[in-house]
This record gives sequence, C-alpha cells and structure tokens, in this order.
Amino acid sequence: MKAVKKAEKTEASDEITTAVDKSAQEEEKLAVEKAVAHVEKIRQQKLVVHNNALKEIESIKSAAQKEHDAINKKTQEDTQKAIAKAMSGVKGLGE
Repeated sequence: MKAVKKAEKTEASDEITTAVDKSAQEEEKLAVEKAVAHVEKIRQQKLVVHNNALKEIESIKSAAQKEHDAINKKTQEDTQKAIAKAMSGVKGLGE
C-alpha cells in the first residue's frame, strides 16, 4: 500500500511538473515574442528619427546656402557700385 501511494504521489508530481513546465514555456515564448516585437519597434523608430534629422539638416543647409548666395549677390552689386563710383571720380579731370 505504501509503495502504491508513493508511486501515485510521484506520478501526480510528475504531471504537475509537466503541466507547469509547459505553461511556463508558453509564457516564456510569449515574453520573447513581445520583446522581439518591441526591439523591432525601437529599431524602426530609430530609422524614422534618423531620417527626419537628415531632412532637417538638409533644410538648414539649403536655407544657409540661400542666405550665403544672397549675401554674395549683394556684395557683388555693392562692389560694382563702388567701382563705378570710383571710375566716375576720375572722369572729366582733364576738362
């Protein structure tokens, strides 16, 4: 009788262990899948943020180039005016 009860107890214990292990494995699998999905979401967001930053930098560079071009144009115009003024200052001296 003792041996039978011991065998039944061992069998029940084995069933519990098997059921708990299976349940734990399923939970672990779900946790890993969730973690992988989260990591992928982070990676995708990194790409979006990176691309947005590149676009913003290009926009800043473009605006700076336009300002630079405008300054160069104004400098060129003012230089030509100064040259013309200097030229007019020496014209007609012989009259």
